[in-house]
Amino acid sequence: MELLSALFEFFKTIVKVMMSLWYAWVWTIPVIAITLYMKRPKVKGKRGEKSVSKALSSLPEDKYYLINDVLLKNNDSTTQIDHILVSVYGIFVIETKNYQGIISGSEKAYNWTQNIYGNKKSFKNPIHQNYGHIKAIESCLSGYGTLPITSIIAFSDEAELRVETVDSPVINRRNLLACIKSISIFEKISEELVKEIVETIKQNNIMDTKKIK
Repeated sequence: MELLSALFEFFKTIVKVMMSLWYAWVWTIPVIAITLYMKRPKVKGKRGEKSVSKALSSLPEDKYYLINDVLLKNNDSTTQIDHILVSVYGIFVIETKNYQGIISGSEKAYNWTQNIYGNKKSFKNPIHQNYGHIKAIESCLSGYGTLPITSIIAFSDEAELRVETVDSPVINRRNLLACIKSISIFEKISEELVKEIVETIKQNNIMDTKKIK
């Protein structure tokens, strides 16, 4: 009887260990899956855009109007614009980059470099990318003549920026509001015209890609 009792206790212990391991895997696998998903570039990019949108939404509503994720025609193609901030101080076109590491480049260079612990990767100059966005906006708003438009490139706060620029601010997200406020000195567009510009952009925003010709 003592032997049977000992064997019974032994098997109980084995079952408990197996059950605890099973519960650990049940919780661990979803956590790993979620972590990997959140680290995907596209997902990280969307998180960065939401962070910028939240910050921009804190600006005074009577002076600034924010339009996120805009798709406009650009000649024979389309271009996706992260954020368009229309204000009495001008139009701000903001491109969000959720990159980490050391970012180096110059305003006129075709490519920039991302360096993470010695691993270097080239990517298209975002100033050039945003220039294409601005040309699409100018085409959309051609009926209003020449409008003051400012390009801003906002990198994640984890990026160390070593970029040479003159006309286009390239900043970390934490400095975005300060950058906009430093430019928002003189009112250049009437509040009425701001409303018209916003409405025109919304009317030209392609919501259904199936309608693109």
